[in-house]
Formats: sequence, structure tokens, C-alpha cells
Amino acid sequence: MKYLILILSFSALGFTSLDNAIITGQFGDKLIFEGKKHDISDYLMECYFDKYPEKKPKLQVENTALERGYIATYEFFNGQLYIIDIEIDVKRNGNYVFVSVYNEVFPNTKRKKVNWKTGFLNLPSVKLILPASELYENHKIIEMRRGRIKEIRDYTKDELLLFKKRQFDKFKLTRRYKRVVKSFQKNRDPELGEKQLNLIFKMKVLEHSKKFLVD
Repeated sequence: MKYLILILSFSALGFTSLDNAIITGQFGDKLIFEGKKHDISDYLMECYFDKYPEKKPKLQVENTALERGYIATYEFFNGQLYIIDIEIDVKRNGNYVFVSVYNEVFPNTKRKKVNWKTGFLNLPSVKLILPASELYENHKIIEMRRGRIKEIRDYTKDELLLFKKRQFDKFKLTRRYKRVVKSFQKNRDPELGEKQLNLIFKMKVLEHSKKFLVD
């Protein structure tokens, strides 16, 4: 129920989307897109390190703002997403600094394809600061399949909220929605009812639907 309580708390504060209400306190990963560096909250390397745990950089400094232990930097080349750097927090001469460990994770590789990512990336811009959250006025939504760009759409904050509502209505009709609900009930909370589950998946529809379902 903890996940649902968090969502209901955001709703009480007036947030209609967890994608637009990000709790501060964690360093984000970086994505270079069209020459600009963006913060992203989708930690793409976690899936890779789950599969290859021996490759994950070893934690050297306890940092509550970096619980995963590293910052990854990505960039698109010819429409394909690559990871180009991985940095960890270390202490040197009494100071905390970030150092690259990319060559330790991927030796003799200039850049590594992120071909395990299928779904959306949300690149927000024009930030509006509110207490304990970050809201953004504009969003670039990138749909990817195996790390390759399939489609890019630009939305204002209001347009994105409308799109997500329409996307969820379509998502509910898919077989994937039924699989996601079944998995969620099995692995997180079997007592959640349909209304509660729909609230969760409506707010996280970009995470679960994986591709554009509406124009």
C-alpha cells in the first residue's frame, strides 16, 4: 500500500502526474540530446546491472543523494542511444569528487548501445520550482525500441496531461495492461482493487504503456 499512499499524497497536493512531480534529493542521470544535457529520472543502467551485477561499480562513498552509487551519461548517435560515461563519488584529499569508471565497466569500448531500453524517455524543460517537487512547462517525449528512436513528440505541461489521459484509456484495452496489473498484484500488493490500480497506472502510464497508442 506504500506506493498507493505516495500517489494519493501527490494527488492531495494537486499533482495529477508523478512524471511531473519528482521528489528532490537524488542525483539524476544525464542525457545529451541535440547538443543539450538533460537530467533524466529513468535509471537505464539498473536493468543492465541487474543482469550483470558483477559489472556494477562498487560503492566507495555513502551518499544519500546517490543511492544507486553512480551517475550515467547517455547520448544519441544516428538515432541510437548509447551510454558514454559512468561516474562514482569518491573522496580524494579530503574532498568529494566524481570520477569516471566507464572503462572499468566497459573496457575497450568507446560507447555502449543501450539496446535493452524499450519505452519512453521524458525530457522536461523550463523548470518551475515548487516545494519538494519539480514541475516543467514543456516536455519532449521520446519513444524508443531497443534503444532506437521511433518517434518524438513535444508537449506543453497541459498537453501532456491530456495525452496521458487518452493514452491510459487506450492502454486499458490492451493485453499488456492485463499482464502489468496481474504482475503488480502478485509482486507488490494483491489487495489493491481495480480503482486503486487504475489510479497508479494512469499516473505511470508512460512507464507501463511503452509506445504511443494515440495520435
